[in-house]
Amino acid sequence: VKLAPTIGIAVDHRRKNHSVNSLQLNVQRLKEYKAKLILFPRKTKKPKKGDSSPEDCSNAKQLTGPLIPIKKPEFKIDSRKITAEMKKENVYAKLRKARSD
Repeated sequence: VKLAPTIGIAVDHRRKNHSVNSLQLNVQRLKEYKAKLILFPRKTKKPKKGDSSPEDCSNAKQLTGPLIPIKKPEFKIDSRKITAEMKKENVYAKLRKARSD
């Protein structure tokens, strides 16, 4: 959390992960981003622990556009024919009953 703002990753402290699945996806995405990230040392003569090697810095290219696009899962809705039994049901009343219980 302390490293992120120093290398250009925005952090929202109000955000909460409500599911473990989304947390794992975010962690995986950030690790992938960090692996591709090249950190230039502030002082070239005294590089710090997390800085990239001089070879990586010399081979670096400026990228534009989305670096790692967020992949959204595809949801497929199963379609089926409406039967006469379905038409007879009063779904609105069923929903109201479920909400009140």
